[in-house]
Amino acid sequence: MAGVNGGYFDPASQLPVDLVATNGLMTAGSLEKRATLGITAQGDTLFGYPRPRYVLSGADALGAPYSVTVNSVRARPAPDLLTAFVGDGRSGVGADNLTTLYVTPGAGSVLRAFTGTVVPPAGTLALTFDHARFPQLPRAAGAALNVALDWRATDAPWAGAVDALSAGPLLVQGGKVVLDPAREGFNTNASIWRPTRQVAFGTLGGRPTIAFLEYGSPETFAAALAGAGVRDAVRLDSGSSATAYVTGGYADLGGYLNTVWSRTVPNALVLVPRPGTAAAAKK
Repeated sequence: MAGVNGGYFDPASQLPVDLVATNGLMTAGSLEKRATLGITAQGDTLFGYPRPRYVLSGADALGAPYSVTVNSVRARPAPDLLTAFVGDGRSGVGADNLTTLYVTPGAGSVLRAFTGTVVPPAGTLALTFDHARFPQLPRAAGAALNVALDWRATDAPWAGAVDALSAGPLLVQGGKVVLDPAREGFNTNASIWRPTRQVAFGTLGGRPTIAFLEYGSPETFAAALAGAGVRDAVRLDSGSSATAYVTGGYADLGGYLNTVWSRTVPNALVLVPRPGTAAAAKK
């Protein structure tokens, strides 16, 4: 088995700053501009630029259909916004004058409804809003409500994604270097673009692949990956966060590939063998 650190994060809060989705639940919202790795339920990998949003739909009290897009994914309530948060069992959501609904995407109805501050159980999707601003939304358990994660991608395969992680930039696509920092909003004069330890996740020979470069620029990394025959690859959080690990017995490697210990990170990608199948990517 092998592992590599994941996306960018805020060192102060240790929270991701871009998209994280696990088992069909978006736990961190997307910046909607950075390269993203997606994984389907079958273990297939996707690379691109989706712009996922939670979308709520149903019929109001008069039977008129509606569709509402969630504004933000966060625990902190905002009276003027419709927010979503996947519970961690510790963080509170809601406020005295706001409604919070517990829902399950695809279930078609509200599980529980609250007014005031509540702590959603781990893995529970909570929606918080001011009913005066969103009068079409229900406020009672059992009420009909459809919740879906709309990937808003131009390429159809993203509709099958269940896990996703944004980082960037996209280094290689279709076997060619496609590095474009301006498209993804990277400042090439900042430290994030300096020559340093580099890590990426991609595909080589049809297999999910972890790539590690001891020292170099993103341009150097992209050229090396394309030269090695990598078909698609997205850079992950490099520099002091970069960590690659592989168990012993493979190509005379074992343990951490980086010689300097890295900082704690909020998420990672791990390749684990499954009985009867090839190694599959799994968060």
